[in-house]
Amino acid sequence: MKGEIAKTREERAARLRQTGFEGTYCHRSIVKRPSLIRSLLSWCGAIATIALSGLALATSTYRAEQCSTGAGGGTQGCSQLALPFAEMTARFPLQLAGPVVFLATLSLCSVASAMLSRGDARARVLGGALAGAHAMLALPTAFALPQPFFAAVPFLAAAYAGSIIDLLAAAVVVGGGWIVAAVTLETLYRVIPPIPGFLDLAFPYWSFATALGVGAGAIAGALGRRLPLTRALTGVYLTLGAAALVVQVPLHAFFYPNDAYRAPGGPVLVVPSWLAAVNAVLLPPTFRLWLRVPWAVALESTALTFAGAAIAIAGPLIALAMLRPSG
Repeated sequence: MKGEIAKTREERAARLRQTGFEGTYCHRSIVKRPSLIRSLLSWCGAIATIALSGLALATSTYRAEQCSTGAGGGTQGCSQLALPFAEMTARFPLQLAGPVVFLATLSLCSVASAMLSRGDARARVLGGALAGAHAMLALPTAFALPQPFFAAVPFLAAAYAGSIIDLLAAAVVVGGGWIVAAVTLETLYRVIPPIPGFLDLAFPYWSFATALGVGAGAIAGALGRRLPLTRALTGVYLTLGAAALVVQVPLHAFFYPNDAYRAPGGPVLVVPSWLAAVNAVLLPPTFRLWLRVPWAVALESTALTFAGAAIAIAGPLIALAMLRPSG
């Protein structure tokens, strides 16, 4: 029996070498190529993103800024106009650069992720990272975008899920996570005074947590981890949720010294600064424990997380250049 099994494996390896798929199978850690369903799911996400990008460009109205100059060459004043795509292209093509680059990046991330979903383990790791980048661009900026780009995120996540059980469990975790976050925030601010600026960040912050869980889970799935999406989303939700609760203590002391509200002068960066500091401490142990990666990889993943946060912050600024469809 052992000889037959060994012979079968040798024949399988020989066939893989002939077809150029050598390395798809290994002994105990078996990394199987995604099925046709996984490939179809990933391309559904990519096609949906491309279609929504084209629809957004064609049907949106855009905010253009027109400035007049005086005889001496100085600027006399500027006015803002809301123009359709055709007129915007004819009159202010350079001001379309922001929305076009944003939508092109979103589309390229989805297409590259779909193409890499049929590759080997290394290619799928890169594809999972691109799926996470797509989620970071689509989810935190959902309130500012003219089309529901977040609808493509579940398709790309499903293409990198460990199994159908992992996908269903991850969906339950996401739904439960959003419900628990909303209930916790509502209950918290019935007990203590609300923190200025925190409510404005609540939706992008939790959307970023979801995107981070999708990206980390997709990468872990490519590496053959068990229930990668479920584990990553659960760990990220617990970590970022704990950070949001911990920062309430120093923020309350800052905004309400002696239980009296103090209006800070100038732009308030206290809330994101405290969130970043606490998450920088909590995220490495999260990646280490929940995804079972070495500490070096956990630290690198934390650095990539903050790079993703920079993208999630810059995204709305670019997306605000595009108005929602009028009418």
